[in-house]
Amino acid sequence: MKIVSWNVNGIRAIWDKGFKSFFRVADADIFCVQEIRNDKDMGNFHIALYYEYFYPSKVKGYAGVGIYSKLTPISVTSGMGIKEHNGDGRILTMELQDKYIITVYAPTSGMKLDRLDYRMRWQADFNRYVAYLQKKKPVIVCGDLNVAPETLDAPLLISGDRTACLTFEERNLFAELENQGMIDAWRAIHQTQRCYTWWPQRTRSRHAAHGLRLDYFLVDDRLAGEVEGCEILQSVWGSDHCPVMLTLK
Repeated sequence: MKIVSWNVNGIRAIWDKGFKSFFRVADADIFCVQEIRNDKDMGNFHIALYYEYFYPSKVKGYAGVGIYSKLTPISVTSGMGIKEHNGDGRILTMELQDKYIITVYAPTSGMKLDRLDYRMRWQADFNRYVAYLQKKKPVIVCGDLNVAPETLDAPLLISGDRTACLTFEERNLFAELENQGMIDAWRAIHQTQRCYTWWPQRTRSRHAAHGLRLDYFLVDDRLAGEVEGCEILQSVWGSDHCPVMLTLK
């Protein structure tokens, strides 16, 4: 099974500028997207031979996630069932016979950390949601988690824990997911490599390799033996993020 995850930073903007061509080349069984930033006309983003599920944000032009799947799901659920987060367009869960697959776009803590408190509430709720599903069957989480959990996931010139995505609060809650038995699939394979999935748009930082690793596949440890590979596809352009691909036996 091949699963691809990509924060597209606006599906309408990228649709004819690389998305469709990469989608066909990738030939994934499941293709998850984040930050679709579109709240209507999702029928315009149809791809033949795939089931399509979208959870747009109630805020126009903001957030939103989706799943394209060749596999027929048992169910697809939007959100976590928590009133504070309803309509945020951040979580879509697909239930298969033997596992759950969650595509997620975590909220940012803000450049001045003005949303850090909400970010922490959201992440704590998400961790509990994943743990709840884990009691039923193994879980795979993919998407933009807006955290760089290790020193290797950020440039050396960025230091201090009062920077968005690098705070000890964000990193600690990411570690809680790992303590729940969720394995960072790419890091487990590429233990000492520095590689990023996001780059600031306002600079030519992608060429200078100045970014952050924010996009992940977290795999339930019960599925660890099924992981054949996990790759960051930096050669794929079109968004300020690049895709990540997980291959299972």
